[in-house]
Amino acid sequence: MIEEKILNSDDFVLVLTAGLTPAPLIISIGEYKPKWVIFIATKETNPKVTEVVESENARRSIKRYETIILSDPEHFTQCALEIRREIPKKLEAMDLPENILLLADITGGTKAMIAAFATIMTEFNSQYVYVGGTERKDGRVVSGHERVIRTENPWDILGWNEAKALIDFYNSGQLTAAQNKAELLKDKLEEYKQFYDGISIAIRALQKWDLFNYTKAKEDLNLALDRRLSSYNNSHRKDFQTLYKNLSAARDALIEVEKEAKLLKGVSESAPADFGKAYFKDLIANARRRAERGRYDDAVARLYSAVEKVAKVALAKRGIDNSKITKEQLAKFDENLRTKYANASGDIKMAFDDSFAALSALAPDDPVSLAYTELEPELKKLMSSRNDSLLAHGYIPIDENTYKGFHDLVMRFMNITECELPEFPKMELKAILFN
Repeated sequence: MIEEKILNSDDFVLVLTAGLTPAPLIISIGEYKPKWVIFIATKETNPKVTEVVESENARRSIKRYETIILSDPEHFTQCALEIRREIPKKLEAMDLPENILLLADITGGTKAMIAAFATIMTEFNSQYVYVGGTERKDGRVVSGHERVIRTENPWDILGWNEAKALIDFYNSGQLTAAQNKAELLKDKLEEYKQFYDGISIAIRALQKWDLFNYTKAKEDLNLALDRRLSSYNNSHRKDFQTLYKNLSAARDALIEVEKEAKLLKGVSESAPADFGKAYFKDLIANARRRAERGRYDDAVARLYSAVEKVAKVALAKRGIDNSKITKEQLAKFDENLRTKYANASGDIKMAFDDSFAALSALAPDDPVSLAYTELEPELKKLMSSRNDSLLAHGYIPIDENTYKGFHDLVMRFMNITECELPEFPKMELKAILFN
């Protein structure tokens, strides 16, 4: 039970379910002296609302009241839907904010009404009150021995609403909103401050990863996993163990990507054959996350970048930087490329198609050359769609089908399967809740 603090009648609305006995409602109103009241009644119990409103307790305090009439007091789901729909309307009718404290009196009404009312109140800024008693006879409170009891919304104690919102935001890719909810939980649940700080830092790490800030992302994931969350990774928290394991696996993938990202500008002939693949896979996964949020132009821009960098890395492994090709290197290519860039001054920056042509001239049996030769017509068609898009040189937005076609083609071109793409682990509510 909460500490009984005096309530200012301007700060709350008393919401009561009306049964066939008006006495408990009159007692509750006398106890809390509300200015604003919402009654939840039925056609049968609505006359009792009139009795309550005309009582001395009500006349002394109530400034305005509204009544919700439920259509079927024995139907739990119907009651819940109607209460959830009507509460905001009644608050608006009384010119009150939706986040005002609601004292939910669950004393009267049918079992279905009370259960539905108590369930729906978890979604509002609410506390629960009910009329109990010091003496009972035949299971009922003896008249004259009633007492009003007030208790917290249990979901506030558990942080359930914030945790559920965090999960919904996180799993839909809204990482900033998810981190904000983790910060709220950290401030609200002092006992678990370290845990929710760790969750917040882990989400922040994924935000940075999503923005290609690999080093800062790794630092944050290390902090979250090794300094904040490791003590919760035990048999008492089996649901969290799965999340911890998946975050650790994501960190392993991130470390590999970060390593390649740091070395990409200095790729040399000594680089291993599969160098760059982790980085390319991350670009594709990043594109997929954008597409999942309907941002297809952003997604295709990332896929384009991935294909472009495949040629760049393949040439770099042969000692050629396709943004700084010298006249001496140009002489190694075929006649078409030599003619095209013959009058170029200084170092030559090669276009997308020409980079693959240069690679084919140098190493026609290279797997990248062979893949490009096989898929060149399809790649050029999709590259044209990208060049005509809003984020490139044109005005045509990329649609879902174009993205999917581009994605599938890039995966074929790079010989990558879906299961190879790094993923941000999903979160389940039970993994981040206590009690």
